[in-house]
This record gives sequence, structure tokens and C-alpha cells, in this order.
Amino acid sequence: MSLKNYTFFSFIFVCLIGLIAMFNVSGDYSFVFLGWEYTLPTAVWIVLPLIVFFVATLAHMGYYGLVNYLKISSYKHDYDTLLEQIANKFMGHEEEKEYKNQEFKTLADFVIQSEIKPKSRFKLNVPKIDKIAEVIHKVEDLGEYSDLSKYRLSKDNTLAQKNCENRLAVEPKYSEEILRSCDKLTPLCQRAFDTFVEFGDLKQIKKLDITPTKAVAIKLITRFSGEGEEYELDKDYVKELCILTKFTKDDYIALAKSLIRKLSPDETLELFYLLSRDIVEAVGGYIYVNLELEVIDKAKELLDQSADDEFLEFKAFLCLKEKGKSVRLSSFLDSLAKASA
Repeated sequence: MSLKNYTFFSFIFVCLIGLIAMFNVSGDYSFVFLGWEYTLPTAVWIVLPLIVFFVATLAHMGYYGLVNYLKISSYKHDYDTLLEQIANKFMGHEEEKEYKNQEFKTLADFVIQSEIKPKSRFKLNVPKIDKIAEVIHKVEDLGEYSDLSKYRLSKDNTLAQKNCENRLAVEPKYSEEILRSCDKLTPLCQRAFDTFVEFGDLKQIKKLDITPTKAVAIKLITRFSGEGEEYELDKDYVKELCILTKFTKDDYIALAKSLIRKLSPDETLELFYLLSRDIVEAVGGYIYVNLELEVIDKAKELLDQSADDEFLEFKAFLCLKEKGKSVRLSSFLDSLAKASA
């Protein structure tokens, strides 16, 4: 029975007993307590214990109702807190939470010590969790960019990094904003740098304290070499870049393949001559350039100076040329690479 109904029916009951007593019992009754004498109509004395009992039961029910309300409130608070912790766990954001009930503390410990990720198209019919799961699905599965600012994720957070990568894929200029906030080299910062190299100013690129990958170094050298560029790479910087990224023989050959289509023959020969003079690994690139530009005598001279087991692919190519075979060097090297793969 609700408190309202109990109060209503108790009031009617007390009034009914009072009326019955008033019409059936006459006279007064005196009650002495601690030297004090209380005289009241007998009907009042009959009703008074009922009133005291009614007030006592109201107090009892009110007390335990309050206790129950506080208990339910604590469970609701813990439930909402647990949902928030699960949502944070989904997003890779670990955060300690305070719980009032041991049952929820146990569940929270389970969440903390477990790897929990929503499956694709996850749906729990809990709006807070489902919304987070949908955001994760868009970012991780669909490769879309979402505004995650309201979730207060750290910039090192895996989901936040993936979200930035998604934006970077469709908005290359965003790489500038990423690079401004990079205080340490992360995969995202490296990727932003790789993207920035494709359109950024050479002076700005040089200011960035990031070592490019070999592929990006080749892209950088190729982009800022040749005529018509606002900035032309000096040969010392090319050499420095190749040493910094630890180019191998194959990397120098790949660089030669890229530059030979952009630089003039004399510029290409001069660059690789300077590189091969100081860097042993660059000799292969210099041989490639000489062969590709039909400077056969110089290529033979370099091959004669090499060890018997060095540059076998170039030596084989020269043998074919001497036998009158018509074959392009790049095609020949590509076929060798496919055969050895």
C-alpha cells in the first residue's frame, strides 16, 4: 500500500473509532504521570493511542522509504557510472570511477581488467552505449571522420589517432595542424609528415624534426629537384637525407629511377657521381644512371672495379646489350625482381 493510501484510510479509521467512542462512551478520565494529572474525555483517551500509533507508523514508513530511496538512488548512480565506464573503455579511455555498491565495484573491476570492444553494428538498446558504438563503427570500420572533442580523449588515444588519420586521408592540409601539435614522433605524426611532403614548403619541411621514411625521402628529393620548382634541393641536402634515412643499394637505384625522368642527363650524372664518391651504397645508383643514359664506357669502368659478386644484374644487362639484345634496363630489373619474388 502506498503512503498516501495508508494515510487516507488510517485517518478515516481513527475518525470512525472516535465517533463511535464519542457516541457510546461518556464521562472523563484522569491520568496521572510524574505528578501531573491529565483529564480528558474518555473518547479522546480511546482515540489517542491510535493517533500515536498512526504517527509512529508514518515515521517508520518514512524512514525506511527514505532508506530505500537512497539505496535505489545509489544503484541508479552506480548503473550510470558503470555505463560511462564501459563507454570510456570502448573508446580506449581508462578512468577510475567511484561506486557505492560492492556489486557494481566488482563489475567495474571486470571492465577495467578486460579488453572490451563493440562488434560492428553493435546495439544494446542503451542510447549512451549505442551512440559510442556507432561512432567507433564509423571511425574504425568505415574510415570516416567524427567530431570526438566532447569525449575529451587524449591525443595519444588510439581512436583519436585513427580519427585524425581518417580526416588526413580526405583533407591533406590537416597535416599542418597535426604537425604543430606533435611533441613526439608517433605513427600519426609520421603519416602527417609524409602527407605534408607532397604539398608543403621546402623550408617548412626542413624545419620539422622528423626523419622521413625512405619512400618519402625519394618523394621529397624528386619533388624538389629539376626545373620550375620554387626551391631546388642542394646536393649536400640530398646526400644528408640519403645518409639519414640509411639508403641501401636498392634505394639509390629507386631514387635514380625516379630522378632520371625529371632531371637533365647532366644533372642526374653529376648528382649520382657526388653521391657515389662518398657513399659506397650509391655506386649502384650511379651505374644505373650511366646505363640508362647510354654512358656505357663509364658503366663498364665502374663494373670492372666492383667485386665479382657485385652488381650481377647490371653485368648481365651489359652482356645482353653486347649480344645485340634490345631491352630496357628498367624492364630488365623489374623482370628480375618478379622472378626472385
